[in-house]
Amino acid sequence: MIGFGSSASNDRRSRRLLTSLVAMSVFAVATAAATMAGDLPVQLVHQEGGTTLAAAMSGGRLYLAVGPRLIIEDISDPASPIRLGQSEVLAGPGYDLAVSGNHAYFLSRFAGLEILDVSDPASPTRLGFCPLDGDNRAIAVSGCFAYAYDSGGLRVVDVTNPANPVKRGHCSLSCSCFSGLTASGDYVYAADGTSLYIIDVSDPQTPCVAFTSSMVHPQRVAVSGQYAYIVSYYSAGLQVLDISDPTAPLLVAQRGSVTCGEDISITGNYACVQDLRAGLMIFDISDPSSPVLLASYEEDPIVPYRVATEGNYCTALQVDGKVRALDLTRLTSPLRVGAGDGPAPGVSVATSQGYAYVGGDETFYVVDISNPASPVTVGESAYFGGSPDIAVSGTLAALAQPSGLGLMDISNPSAPTPVAYYNTAQSPFAVAMLDPNICVMDRRDDLLIINVSDPAAPVQIGELQIGKPMLDIAIAGHFAYVANECEGLKIVDLSDPTAPVLAGEWTGGKVSHVVVQGTRAYLLTTSYGDQMVVLDVSNPGTPVLLATLSEPSDAVGLAVRGSEAFLISDYGNGSANEVLVMDISDLANPRSTGVYRTENRYQGIQAADDYLYVVGYDFDGGGDELEILDISKPGPPWLSEYNPGPPVSGVAAAGQFAYWVSSRSGLRIMDLSLTGGFEFIGSYQGAEPVSAAVSGNLTVLATWATGVEIVDVSDPHEPVRLGGIDTDGYARDVVVDGHYAYVADDMNGVQIIDIADPVSPVLVGGVGEHNLGSRAQAVAVSGGYVFVADEDSGLQILDISNPVSPFRVGGCDTPGNARDVAASGPYAYVADSSGGLLIFDVSNPASPSLVHQDTSGGHVDGVTVTGSRAYVTSDLNGLEVFDVSHPAQPVRIAQYGLDYSGEVSIAGEYVLLADWLNGLYILHISPRSDFDADGDVDGDDLDLFETCASGPGIAPASGCEGRDLDGDGDVDQSDFGLMQRCLSGSGVLADMDCGG
Repeated sequence: MIGFGSSASNDRRSRRLLTSLVAMSVFAVATAAATMAGDLPVQLVHQEGGTTLAAAMSGGRLYLAVGPRLIIEDISDPASPIRLGQSEVLAGPGYDLAVSGNHAYFLSRFAGLEILDVSDPASPTRLGFCPLDGDNRAIAVSGCFAYAYDSGGLRVVDVTNPANPVKRGHCSLSCSCFSGLTASGDYVYAADGTSLYIIDVSDPQTPCVAFTSSMVHPQRVAVSGQYAYIVSYYSAGLQVLDISDPTAPLLVAQRGSVTCGEDISITGNYACVQDLRAGLMIFDISDPSSPVLLASYEEDPIVPYRVATEGNYCTALQVDGKVRALDLTRLTSPLRVGAGDGPAPGVSVATSQGYAYVGGDETFYVVDISNPASPVTVGESAYFGGSPDIAVSGTLAALAQPSGLGLMDISNPSAPTPVAYYNTAQSPFAVAMLDPNICVMDRRDDLLIINVSDPAAPVQIGELQIGKPMLDIAIAGHFAYVANECEGLKIVDLSDPTAPVLAGEWTGGKVSHVVVQGTRAYLLTTSYGDQMVVLDVSNPGTPVLLATLSEPSDAVGLAVRGSEAFLISDYGNGSANEVLVMDISDLANPRSTGVYRTENRYQGIQAADDYLYVVGYDFDGGGDELEILDISKPGPPWLSEYNPGPPVSGVAAAGQFAYWVSSRSGLRIMDLSLTGGFEFIGSYQGAEPVSAAVSGNLTVLATWATGVEIVDVSDPHEPVRLGGIDTDGYARDVVVDGHYAYVADDMNGVQIIDIADPVSPVLVGGVGEHNLGSRAQAVAVSGGYVFVADEDSGLQILDISNPVSPFRVGGCDTPGNARDVAASGPYAYVADSSGGLLIFDVSNPASPSLVHQDTSGGHVDGVTVTGSRAYVTSDLNGLEVFDVSHPAQPVRIAQYGLDYSGEVSIAGEYVLLADWLNGLYILHISPRSDFDADGDVDGDDLDLFETCASGPGIAPASGCEGRDLDGDGDVDQSDFGLMQRCLSGSGVLADMDCGG
C-alpha cells in the first residue's frame, strides 16, 4: 500500500458509515482474498494529434476532423490559417464531416454521428449524438436532415433538434463499401465503389432508390446545379451526368485523365479532384459537357486523400494528415492555356516565330500560336509516313522521315510545300539544324551532315560513324550532342562540317534523349533504372557528371527551361501520360513541383519562352493533338502547408519522458512530470520513424526505408543525431538489449546492430526472412532469445546467445497476421489480426505451446507486458489490461474503449497509446475505490460510497454496481472494510490494486 494516512474528516465519515451498516446488521468480514467486481476506472488525462481524415469549408472557416476532435481554423487569409478552437475528445476519430449553419456533423466510423454547436468557434460544444449501425463511411446534410451511410445502407436522421437527433427512415442497399455521399434537394447521390445510387428522400420515413447504375469503381460524387460529377478509379475517370431528371441521368462528358479519383469538390466553375496518382487536379467546368483540365499538382510521396472548397479556395488533405491551401485564381505551371485539334496525331513539334510545326502521321501541319490561348491550324501538307523529329531554321523545316530526310518550305505558313526528299536508305530518328544551310541527322550508325543551302537539291557533305542506334540530337555552338541507346552520349565537333570529329563522350548509360542548355547537357537514361543525368559540358571534350536524378518510369520526352525540367512520362494505363515538372535549381535536392495530366499519349515536347508545346495521340476523342501549357509561374502554388495533427505511429517511455514518433513529424519528447500539464520539450526531425526504443541516453529509431537512426537524448530539449545505418529492408520495430539493437526489418527478417559506438553502428548479424516466414513486424528480447511477430508465420524464436550468429530455434504459426509481440519470463504474448491475443509457454523455445487465446478484441494490434499486467490494444475493445499472474488464465481488470488503437507503452502510473488515427492518448488507471476518478481515494469517494449502501443480499441501486467492491451482489460492511483500507487522502494515489 502507498501512503494510507487518514484525516479526522475521513475518520468521522468512516464512523458514520459504519454505524449505518451495523444498524443493518451486516457483520460480514472483508478478507484480503476477496474477489472484486468490474474493471478498474480508466481516466483520459491527455490527448492530441491524430490523422486528419475529413474537411469542410464554410464562412471563411476550415473545419477539420483531426483524430477524435473537431478543429476549427480561421482561413479568411488562407496563407496564414489561425486555430480558433477545438472540441473535447469525441466518441471516435472523424471519418467524414459536414457543416450546415452553426452546426458541424462529425461522423465516427464505428461510434456514430456527433452534432456540435460551432456558433462560438473558440469553443465548439457537443450537442447531440446519434448511434449508427457501425462502419459509417459518409455524411451529408440538407435542411433538417442528415444522411449517413452505415453498414446497413442509407440512414436518414432528423436533426431539427440537434441536441436530440432522431433516426427516421432507412434504405437498404446491396453495397459493401460506400465512400461518397452528397445531398441535393429531394435526392441523395451515393457512390459505393461499384455503382451509383440516386435515392429519393422526399419522404424521410421511406427513402427509396430512384436510380442505380453499375459503374467502374465510382468513389465520390459532387452535385452542382443540374449536374453530378463522379470520380472513379481506372478507365472511368471523371464522369459528368445531367441529373435534371434524377430518375434518368444522362452521361454528358467523361475524362480519362483521372485514373484514381479519390475525392471531388466543386466551387463555382472549378472542380477540384484528388487523384491518387496525379495529386490535386483542377478542372474548368464552365461547360459541364466539356470539362478542361487546367492544372494538377502531384503530392507524392504522400497519397492525396480529401478535398474541400469554398469561393476561390481549395483545401487538399493527404493521408498523413497534411493540409494544403490553394488559390484557384492563381494557378501556377503547368497550366493549360490552349489546345488545338490537328488533322493528325502529333509525333514531334518545333516552334519558331509564332508558329508550331507538328509532324503527324502522314501529315505535316502548321499552327499559329501567336495567341497561345487560341491556337489555329493554318496550313498542312501530306507526306509519306510519320516524322519522329522536326528541326526548323528560317523558312525551312527538316523532317526525319521513313528512309530519309524530308524538306518542307514554310515561307508561307498557310501553304507548307515539300521541296525535296533525301534518301538515306535507313529510317532516321533525329534531325537538327547546325545553321540555315547545314542539316545533321542520323542514319543507322552514321551521323550525316547534309548541305541544304539549295533545299531543292540537298547534298551530303560529311559523315561520321558513331554506333547505333542514335535516338536524339541536340546542337549547341558547333557541337552536336548525340544520344546513343547503346553507347551513351557522343559529342561531335562540327566546326568543319565536311570532316566531323568525335570530341568527347560519356559512357555511363544508355541515352534516349538529350537537351543542351548553356554549359549543361540533360540526358534521359535507362541503364540502371529510369534516370535523368546532368553533365557539365563546358569542355565538350571531357563531359563531367554533375548529378543523377530519379525520373519517372517510361519517360518519352524531355525539355528544359532555366532551372526546370519537363518530362513526359506514362502514368500507368498505357494509353495516356503526363508532363512532370522538376525543379533542378539544386541538383542535390531536385523536387517535383507540378504535373499536368492529359488524355493524350504525348510524343513530342518543346519549351519556348513561357510556354510548353506538347503533341500526341488522342485515343478516346476527349483530348487534343496539340496542347499549350503556361510554364511562366513555377509551382505548386500552395498558400499554406501544415499538419494540424500530426498522426503518431509509436511511443516509448523512460523515466519521466515519453518519446513519440511519427513518420511525418519525427521524434518528439514529452515531459510527463510537469505540474502544469504535459508538454513537448524537444524534437528531432530525421527520416520517417515508425518505432522507438530507449536505452540510457540513446533513442534508437526504426525509420522504415532507411533502417535505423540513433539519437542522443541526454538533453531532451535538444536531441541530436549521432549515427545511423540502412538495414536494406523496411525497419518496422526496434528493441535494444545491452549494446545491440534488434530490428524487425520486414521482408529482410531480423537484423542485429551493434550500437556500442552510436556514431558508427555496425550490422553484425541477422536472420533473413527465408528462415522466418514472410515479413517481420515486431520484436521482443528476453532471456537470450528474440521473439518475432512475423506477418504470415506467427511467433518465431531466435537464439541470440551469440548476436553475431543468431539462428532460429522454434516457432508457432498464428491464425492471422502476427502484429506485435512481448515477452516476460517463460511466456510470449502475440497480438494477431484474427487470432486476437495469444499467450505461449516458451519455456522450451524449440517448441512453444499455446496456453491461452482471447479473440474478444477482434483485430489485435499491440501488446506490452509489465510485471503481472498485459496491456493489449485492439480495434473492437481499444485498450484492455489483463492480470497475467497466471498467464494461462488472464483476467481483464481494466478497459478503455477506442475505435482504433495502436502501440502501447507504460510510463510509471500512465499508459501511453500511440495510434495513427487517434493520435496520442495518455491514460491513468485509477484504484477501484477512486469513484470520482480524480486520482486519489479520499472523503469524496467515501461520500459516494455511503449513498450506495444497500445491506446484505440487497442489490445495489442503479449506478451503484461499482461500489460492490467484493463482488458479492450488495454494498455492505465487507465493502466498507475494503473502502476504509484504501483511503489515501487528497492528492495521494492509492495502490492500483486497492479494492481489486
